[in-house]
Amino acid sequence: MAEPRALVGADQVSFAFGGHHVFSGASWVIREGERVALVGPNGAGKTTFIKLLLGKLKPDLGEVEMEPGLRYGYLTQQFEFAPDATVGGLLTELPPQALAIQEEMAGIEARMAEAAFYEEPGYEDVLKHYGELQREFQVLSSKGDANAALSFLQELGLPDITLETRMRTLSGGQKTRVLLAKALANWKDMDLLILDEPTNHLDIETVEWLEDFLVNKYGNALLLVAHDQYLMDNLATKVLEIEERKVWEWEGNYTAYLEQKAAVQAALEARRRREMEEYKRQLQIIEEIKRRNRFDHQAASKATRLEKFQKTMAAGAASAQRANFRLNLKSVQKSSNDVLYAEGLTKRFGSNALLEGAAFSIAKGDKVGLIGPNGAGKTTLLRMIMGLEKPTSGALEVSPGVKIGFFDQEHAGLQPGRTLIDEVRATRKMGEEEARGLLGRFNFKGDDAFKSVEKLSGGEKARMALLKFTIGDTNMLVLDEPTNHLDLGSQKVVEEAIKKYDGTVLVVSHDRHFLDAVVNKIAVVANRKVGVFPGNFSETRTLTKLNEFMGAGEAQRFVVRQAFHDYDQDRHYSTGETVLVTGGETQTTKRLFRLAIERGWLEPRDV
Repeated sequence: MAEPRALVGADQVSFAFGGHHVFSGASWVIREGERVALVGPNGAGKTTFIKLLLGKLKPDLGEVEMEPGLRYGYLTQQFEFAPDATVGGLLTELPPQALAIQEEMAGIEARMAEAAFYEEPGYEDVLKHYGELQREFQVLSSKGDANAALSFLQELGLPDITLETRMRTLSGGQKTRVLLAKALANWKDMDLLILDEPTNHLDIETVEWLEDFLVNKYGNALLLVAHDQYLMDNLATKVLEIEERKVWEWEGNYTAYLEQKAAVQAALEARRRREMEEYKRQLQIIEEIKRRNRFDHQAASKATRLEKFQKTMAAGAASAQRANFRLNLKSVQKSSNDVLYAEGLTKRFGSNALLEGAAFSIAKGDKVGLIGPNGAGKTTLLRMIMGLEKPTSGALEVSPGVKIGFFDQEHAGLQPGRTLIDEVRATRKMGEEEARGLLGRFNFKGDDAFKSVEKLSGGEKARMALLKFTIGDTNMLVLDEPTNHLDLGSQKVVEEAIKKYDGTVLVVSHDRHFLDAVVNKIAVVANRKVGVFPGNFSETRTLTKLNEFMGAGEAQRFVVRQAFHDYDQDRHYSTGETVLVTGGETQTTKRLFRLAIERGWLEPRDV
């Protein structure tokens, strides 16, 4: 059986930014039909890998080759729009490979306009190449399908965005979803789909929709950069790992990669122990020779070899022990059994009600995962618990003795102008040595202590905010997306620390693996209510009561208060129209109806 064709590959690539070497002699290949997860710690070079692959960066040494005429879709984490860019303009612009060919053709056309061109040797070959570019451009220059992209925006929870919407008016999460819709719109014509952190700002329901789409509809090659272990397990057939400036290939999904790597590391550790024993034996021989005053040439040669061997072992040990930060969370005095409760809780912003008459409670020792569609009110609920927002009506009470530590996904508690060491010492009085020690535990080494907070990356800010948790007095943690911006190794550290924490936890997360690992209850915000159910994420999702709470009960009539369009069914709903929601709709239409109800476009009709 013939091997699938190589779509893109690299051979002995080296690349550096200034004096920082990202790759050194790295090679890799992505073949037709492969689903590749690209992994590595933050800063290892995943984004650089993609830019080299796409030709946006050129290697210092070695070669990166892409199959001519390769059709690909690309979701980038970076926002680069013209000031007046619209959603429609972005969705229908030429794909990047067509733009590159158009630019090359323009250069040749400029040469062809000069009479001297036709007297140059080899001009016939240039004309022949120009004809090839024209044919390739015709294949690649089909503009994006705006209707398909709008349908994807509906799936991604943005049914009210139009082609005329200005990109500058959108939030970061909304911009990410527009870019994702653009990347997916022409999926049937793609050879390769490249997704760089596609789950950023997506709720769990939308992550699962994306996963289902990629598993059951999109069948061609995929390159995925993600911090979602479940997504990589369900999608990947191969893992490319960036480590020590190389790219290593592992067969199977993410879990298979972890198992294979653990086996390799165990074998290397066993070898290192054997080498250490041999090192000690040789050292004893040399010491014995010294003791007898017979340090001859043979002993000197042995000592030189032993010194080289020691340096090799030290380098290997340093590579094997690349550490994540250390996080130890401890609660202080015990709280009462009832930590917090809400009764008749209502929160409105103008005419929009996020919560209406909600009632729930959390007890001491509960570890609760808070989930729900984007815009349902999860972050607002956390802010009300912290006293940063006030309820419109109803009661939300935190019991006396409860000391809350709040992790804000925007890291608002960090002061941009402070150095890291000042930030630590402002949280709790301590000497410089103790502060430096704490920073070192979180991988802020040496002069990092004097770096300002505003200069930190997203992952570094997350680590700094978590550091402040360790020195605060808490018996309840309220966490809003604590693993955002953290690589998978650091996520594991946070996961283990929360599992060991003996206080109460309320955590918002869209990471299903994380929720399965750390929580024993799930709180769902939907339909302006809050429901609490026993079990972790996977256990609660099959509960009949949860499905009923999410609105999968009896058929109900609604009246349209604001017109909207179902792009999946190509169905328009006009103001004043009556709609019967049966529960038998497609998943896409169910999601649209749920969003329409939450946003007040649909209201229950009194029978």
